[in-house]
Amino acid sequence: VAIKGRIKEIESIDRSGAGFSTNQVATIEDLASWYGASPAEVAYHALAWPSVIGADAKPIVKKPIFIQAPWPERLKFYRQLMAKYHGKRRLIFLLPTVTQAEGLRTELGGETFGDDLKVAGKRSIDQKLADNKPVTVIGVQKWIFFPLRPNDVLVIDSPEAIAAKSQRRPFMRSLRIGLLRAKNEGVQLILGDNLLAVADYQRKLDKTWRVISAALKTIPLTIINRHRSPSLLAEPFAEKLTEAEKEKNLVFVAAKGFANVLYCPACADVCRCPNCGRATQLKSEQELVC
Repeated sequence: VAIKGRIKEIESIDRSGAGFSTNQVATIEDLASWYGASPAEVAYHALAWPSVIGADAKPIVKKPIFIQAPWPERLKFYRQLMAKYHGKRRLIFLLPTVTQAEGLRTELGGETFGDDLKVAGKRSIDQKLADNKPVTVIGVQKWIFFPLRPNDVLVIDSPEAIAAKSQRRPFMRSLRIGLLRAKNEGVQLILGDNLLAVADYQRKLDKTWRVISAALKTIPLTIINRHRSPSLLAEPFAEKLTEAEKEKNLVFVAAKGFANVLYCPACADVCRCPNCGRATQLKSEQELVC
């Protein structure tokens, strides 16, 4: 109560002492405009790595690259990036979760920094930045503002994932930040996911994004009739799910009613139609159908 009315909104960034380059400030201001926030709100997220800023270079805007492929194929591409740029450029891989990031660090190997960063690791990164040396980071969304130079590489895997969004105001998405960093700072942006989002498909048609698609694997359609089956899951269906447990599965149940099976939870007996033997369904609270 004592400070009520005394707090004022921060409206601008002091460019002389913020530790941001002109290119970074342009990104911050564009993000503030996009999200309807103050530049200070956006800059708060970037302040974790203001560090040492070199001379600004005029950015050469490159087309973002979208890798449309399942994870094993994307992993192959990320290995190629690691072999090409590790130790030569700053290379940042961002994934939705810490578990996924640590898994990718294990897969790619080499000297990398991640979300388990300790004080010594932070000092090591600061020293590399001060010496203008390349750094490879594999982590989550919090690294999105890591200082990058023109031609450095920013990889965002699963950019549409819920975790690819800051958890504090103004709740910025990694994809939007990456696009603006590519535009203002000359960063090479690479995105990866199973499919291109519908909202981004026009970018492919307009050729503003370069989309690299892996050949899709044909998966057979399996139709199983549960007629007269004594169990809730027909045996062939259960076997198919077991065989494909490491893959994504879409199960479509062609049935009417809001309760597809009526059974006794005590003895697991399924209520059946006396005429056809098929399991009954609750069509409404007062009607059973087979």
